Amino acid sequence: MNVSDGERLSSILEHLGFAVTDDETQADLIGVVACSVRQTAIDRIFGQAKKWGQWKQRKELVTMLTGCVLPLDQPKMGKIFDVMFP
Repeated sequence: MNVSDGERLSSILEHLGFAVTDDETQADLIGVVACSVRQTAIDRIFGQAKKWGQWKQRKELVTMLTGCVLPLDQPKMGKIFDVMFP
């Protein structure tokens, strides 16, 4: 499901003029499709978001989160990501 959601999101963003890159350091927008079923996945998102937060100090970067996020995690994620579509 997350792969399918990611592909749809990617397609929409491409229609809006964004291009896909395999090098996240070159990205202007980073989108994450979350799955709260596994805590390790959520922990990984928090770790990655910390790194992206450091990048934001050096360049213009927008972070976006969508997918399955537990209500307990939503306030924390809302402080980390610029845009959320849970």
